[in-house]
Amino acid sequence: MKISNDDKKYLLSLTPEDLDFSTLVHIFGSTININDNISKASTPNFRTTDEMTLSPSEYFVKEVTNTTVGRFIWNKYLIERVGLQDVTGYINFVIDDKANGKIEAIITKGLIDDKVTVEQFHKYVDYRDTLGMQLNSVITTSFTPLTIKTPPEIQKRKAELFKQYKKELDDGDIIVSERIEKELTSRTKEIFKGDPGMDLYNSGARGNFGNYKNMNLFKGATANNVTGKFDIVRSSFMDGISKQDIPSFATAVVSGAYPKAV
Repeated sequence: MKISNDDKKYLLSLTPEDLDFSTLVHIFGSTININDNISKASTPNFRTTDEMTLSPSEYFVKEVTNTTVGRFIWNKYLIERVGLQDVTGYINFVIDDKANGKIEAIITKGLIDDKVTVEQFHKYVDYRDTLGMQLNSVITTSFTPLTIKTPPEIQKRKAELFKQYKKELDDGDIIVSERIEKELTSRTKEIFKGDPGMDLYNSGARGNFGNYKNMNLFKGATANNVTGKFDIVRSSFMDGISKQDIPSFATAVVSGAYPKAV
């Protein structure tokens, strides 16, 4: 939805310092009032996806730019506050985990090239984390009942594939294991398509389908240092770890922690 000119003037009038947590909640939050034990949720003043148009005379865009309120607030809170306009320009795309990495690569290069000071870089990281941590509970969707369970049709297909490729999996065939992983995860994503719970998976901010696979489908190939081969672990955390898979799960814990610590 396109915001009104008055709403646009209000947003443009805000300085980065105005954007404390209470103001961000006022802009994006849906608050709940409780009267006589009856709770009623308010409608947010703005949604992050509300649309607005900026011109170079209004903000640091190089041309007339169609953007969203969420992107505008992100640029104001981070880029303008830290003074990185000349380094990054106005960021006008969806910032998922990969896009965030690209932005920070630009800022890091600016630091190397002396276009960004250490103080600016420190300030950026500080406010980046503050914004993400604070607004998480205000605007971020959570996992839904659908996206934390294993669909029955996926459970059925998994059992069929495990039976069909039992010999290959028993022999530690990682190619077959990966093929099964790809089929099950792609089918699951198709079932979850359009569900709000997919936003967290798609963003890369919290949860990913690698973790979902381990939690709900099966762990897959795990190196066995004793045999020098791979164990194909067919248990998942949600189904429960089978007795024969306990050593492989334990090995995976040590194998993951040891290289990081030593």
